Amino acid sequence: MMKNFKLTIQYNGVFFHGWQMQSDQVTVQGEMESVLKSIFSDQKINLVGAGRTDSGVHALGQVANVKINTHYGSNEIKNILNSNLSKKIWIVDCVEVDLDFHSRFSALSRIYEYHITSSFSPFNNERATLIRYDLDCEKLIECSDLIIGKKDIN
Repeated sequence: MMKNFKLTIQYNGVFFHGWQMQSDQVTVQGEMESVLKSIFSDQKINLVGAGRTDSGVHALGQVANVKINTHYGSNEIKNILNSNLSKKIWIVDCVEVDLDFHSRFSALSRIYEYHITSSFSPFNNERATLIRYDLDCEKLIECSDLIIGKKDIN
């Protein structure tokens, strides 16, 4: 029976060249589709992400969906994926949804966080952008007011 699974995914982007499949690079979508193809080898696998991340960008709640013909339920799919994926990717949640659910077009919102720091720390090395010049914080706050909040980006 064909089922559509909505996956909520976390990953450390340092290990990936973004979300989207690339023939010559390691990507989140590529790794996940590879695992799904090894399990469901008789099927065409198309994992659809709600959006794409760039190389090195992390995700705490990236949503994707995949339609597969299976007798497995949501919890089994989650466990199968987590036991076969590298520990750089983790499936936080898996829910069976209507066949017409599309992670990109059904999304109601997206949240992005950008972290900057003015002091080096090995703990921030891959999680924040290091700025080594005087930053005009008032100007930064003024500019952030232009992008913070609900925006229609279509």
